[in-house]
Amino acid sequence: MKALIISITLSMLLALGAVDAYGLSKNEIKIAARQASVQPSFFIPIIKAYFATIPEEKEQTREALKAEMAELMEKRIKEEIKKAADDASESRYLTTLTTIEQYGVRGKSRQEIALGAIVPEHARFPEKVLVVKKVKTENITAWEKEYEKDVLTISETTGVSLSKAKDMLTSLLAAGYQITKDTEEPDAEVVLLHFSGWDDVYPTTLQWEVRIDGGPNLIRGYDPRGILIVQTLPEDQNGEIQRAYVKAGFFDLKKRFKDRPYAEITLEREKKELEEKIKTLEKKLKKKEEKEPVKRDITNATMYDVMYGYVILERYYARTGASGVYLGNMKASSEMSGYSWGNYHVLNSEYKGIVLTNSHVVSYIYGLGMYVSKDKQTMWIILPAHSYIRYTQNSDTFGSPAHLLVIDGVPVDSYDNDCAILMTSPIPGYEKYAAKLGDSDLVEEGLEVVAVGSPMMIQKQLTEGIISNTNYSLLKSPLADSWLSSGISRRAYEWVAASSFWVDTTQGAGGSSGSPVIALEGSQKGRVVALRNMGIVSRHTIAKPLAKQTLSPAYLTEKIGNGPLRIVLPANKDLLFQDFSYKSAVYSVDAEEIAGEDETLETILQSGSKQDVAGLNGCVPINNIKSFLAERGLDLEKFGTKRLSGKYWTK
Repeated sequence: MKALIISITLSMLLALGAVDAYGLSKNEIKIAARQASVQPSFFIPIIKAYFATIPEEKEQTREALKAEMAELMEKRIKEEIKKAADDASESRYLTTLTTIEQYGVRGKSRQEIALGAIVPEHARFPEKVLVVKKVKTENITAWEKEYEKDVLTISETTGVSLSKAKDMLTSLLAAGYQITKDTEEPDAEVVLLHFSGWDDVYPTTLQWEVRIDGGPNLIRGYDPRGILIVQTLPEDQNGEIQRAYVKAGFFDLKKRFKDRPYAEITLEREKKELEEKIKTLEKKLKKKEEKEPVKRDITNATMYDVMYGYVILERYYARTGASGVYLGNMKASSEMSGYSWGNYHVLNSEYKGIVLTNSHVVSYIYGLGMYVSKDKQTMWIILPAHSYIRYTQNSDTFGSPAHLLVIDGVPVDSYDNDCAILMTSPIPGYEKYAAKLGDSDLVEEGLEVVAVGSPMMIQKQLTEGIISNTNYSLLKSPLADSWLSSGISRRAYEWVAASSFWVDTTQGAGGSSGSPVIALEGSQKGRVVALRNMGIVSRHTIAKPLAKQTLSPAYLTEKIGNGPLRIVLPANKDLLFQDFSYKSAVYSVDAEEIAGEDETLETILQSGSKQDVAGLNGCVPINNIKSFLAERGLDLEKFGTKRLSGKYWTK
C-alpha cells in the first residue's frame, strides 16, 4: 500500500515537473502519453448545387448513330479477317539472306560468336548449312566406306536421302570441299554451304567471316541457332577477349510484318482521329439543324434557377478528426481571442486548455472554398467547420468546443512549421496530465519513442518504434521532382520541408496528423520531441461520413433573395444550416453519392498537398515549433520546457 502511494505521488510530481522524467519507466511514459493525447474533431458543412436535368439527344439521332456505328464496325471486322487470312497464307520472311557487318564484336566465349546479339529479335537464321573445308579436288568413282559418316552428315543437315547425299558428296569432293573433320590439312579454309531446297546439288556458298585486324577467317563451324564456332579468340593486354569483325546473314521479315516505330503508329492514329473529327463536323454542317443550346455552367446559376427547379441544392455535414497533444492550461490575456464558426467562448480572465496540432488540421476551421466539376454541372461549397476537442476515448460525440487561438488579431498558425494552437474549456484537475515539450536537438537516431494518434477517428492508438532520422527532407529525394516540376504551392512546399524528423511508429491511415512523438529513453525521456504530420496515408480518410438534407427553394429564395449561388450561399451559411444541426445529423451517407465523375469528396476535403510514405512517419522537430510559439508571445516554461537560449536569437 505504501509503495502504491509513493508510485502515485511520484507520477503526479513528475507530471507537474517537480521530479525529473528520468524516474519514469517506459510503461509509465506510455500511460502519460495516452493521457496527454487528444482528438480534434470537425463537423464540416457542405452545399452541393447541380442542374436538375441535362438535355438529351433526339431518339432518332441516337438510333441512326447506333446503326452507323454497327455498319462501320462490321466493315472493319471483315477487313481485319481478310487481312489476317492473307497474312497466314503468305511467307513472312524474305527469300534471300540479309547481310550484316559488325565491327568490334566481342564473343560470349573464346570459341563462339552469338549472331543473335547483333541482329533484330525477329531474325531467322539459315538451317541447312553444311560445314566443309576447302582442300584439293578428288575424283571418286566408286563408293568408299570411309565416307559413310560424311554421307550421314549431309543427309541429316540437308534433309535428303542417303543416295542423294552420296551424289552431293561426290560433287563436293570434286569441287575441292571436304566435310570438316580432322584432316591432313588442319589450317584449310572452312566454308559454309547453304542448301535452300531438297535437291540442291550445288548449294550457295555463304561469304561469312570472323576476322581480327584483317587476319585469317576464324570460322570453324556453325550452329543453326545462330552461333558461329570459331578458332580460339586471343585476349588483349587486359585479359579480355579481343573484338572481331563479323560478317554474316539472316532471313529478315518482310516490311509489312515488321513492328512499326511508335512514332509512326502514333501519327497514323492521330491522322485517323483527325479524319473522324472532320467527318463529324461535316455531318453537323450538312444537317442544318437548330443550334445546339449553350452548355450550362453551374457557376453562373442563380437563386432563381433554384426557385424554378433548374438547380437542386443539397446540404451535407462531413465528420472528420485528427490528433493533438494537450499542453496544459493558459490564462487568456486581453490581446487573445479565438476563431471558430458556431462555437462561442468568453475569454476574458479565463484559463483555457491548450492543444498543439498541425496547421493543415486546423485549416478545416477556415473553410475550404468552392469546387466545380470539370463538366461545370456540379458545384460544392465547403464552409468553415464546427470544431471540438475530445480528451478521452469515452468522451461524448463532440467533447469540448474548440477555437483557433488568435493573438493580436492573427491566428497562432504556422504553415512553415505545420503547427497551430487550439484552445478549449479547461477540465478541472486535468492539468497534471499535460505533456512536456523536450529538446529535439538532444535526441539521436535509433532511440526508442512512442506516439499516440487517432487513425480513422479511432482514439488513443499507441505505437512504439525508433527515431529513423532527425534531419531529412523529402525535398532531397527523387519524389521532389514531380512536385517541383508541377508547380508546388508555397504552403505545400513548406509542409513537406517541415517534415524533417522521421520515426517508424506506424499509426495507420487518416487522423494521425498532430500525434505527439515522445522519447522513451535518453536525456529527453518522457518529453515530446516531435509532432507527426506525414505518414502511411497522409490524408483524412472518410468512410460514410456524411449527413444529408435537401433545401426548400421557395424558403431560400425568400430569405436570401436572388444572386449567383457561388456568392450568396457562402454569405448566408448560418441561414442555410439554421434548421439542420450537425449535432442531430445521422452520418450514414457514402461520399461517392455526392461525388462527380472526376472528383470524390475525399479529394475535395484534403486540406493540402499530401504524399504517401510507406512504413514511416514524417514529423516536425519540436524545437522548430517551440521557436514559433516563443515568437508569437507564448511562455515556453508554461509547457514544461526552457526558454530559448541566446544562441537562437542570434540566428
